[in-house]
Amino acid sequence: KTQALFVYLLLENQHPHDRGALAELLWPEQPEGSARNSLRQSLHLLRQILKPIAAVADCLKLTRDTVHFELNEHCWVDSLTLTESYQTCLTHTHNDIRQCAGCISHLEEAVALYNGEFLPEFIVGDSNPFEGWQTSQRYSYQQQVIHALFTLASHFEAYDLDLAYRYAQKLTALDGVDEKGQEMSLRILARQGQRGAAMTQFEAYRQELSRSFGLAPAAALQTLMNQIRLNQWSPQPAPLHPDHLFV
Repeated sequence: KTQALFVYLLLENQHPHDRGALAELLWPEQPEGSARNSLRQSLHLLRQILKPIAAVADCLKLTRDTVHFELNEHCWVDSLTLTESYQTCLTHTHNDIRQCAGCISHLEEAVALYNGEFLPEFIVGDSNPFEGWQTSQRYSYQQQVIHALFTLASHFEAYDLDLAYRYAQKLTALDGVDEKGQEMSLRILARQGQRGAAMTQFEAYRQELSRSFGLAPAAALQTLMNQIRLNQWSPQPAPLHPDHLFV
């Protein structure tokens, strides 16, 4: 629970947290008094763990009622940096992010920081509220990276097909049944003249979609695949999908 508390305070560092709320987050099954005592014990342990690193230990601010982890220049958190890079692109003004060199650089940084699912095997027993927060964070980071990968693949499709395909493959690895990611991968393979690889990938996608959801690929995707199979597809500008690209 101490590790869970530290992770939560690190990522939710924008404001102080009420001790009662933290106790309820991590010890929801205990009576209030016992939960608060468990929180005090975890905070004491956390202070002891951080004590050898004075600059970081100073970030932990405790009052009678609140707990706050104030990040300083000695703290660096990969998840927070990922989100910061992503959010920078959301707030930047541009006509098409695929043509914005600064935003492309930020998205490359965000993707490089993503090493997989957030806390993949981290389980906190008897704490549904924390597990709910953990699931929400996991989904948020994954969606940020999915959007970033789609945008990067769209950008590099015009400049570097090999790099574009690597980003597209990372995208389909994160969400194997995402139609737009599959469309992009097929289109890039067709641009590279790899019709056989495109057909193999489409068939794997078709089988997975059928097995997992009992569905068939969308008509537009089937049309694209038929054009590629018959060598009748001609490269077109990459479409702008509002759900996947920043605008």
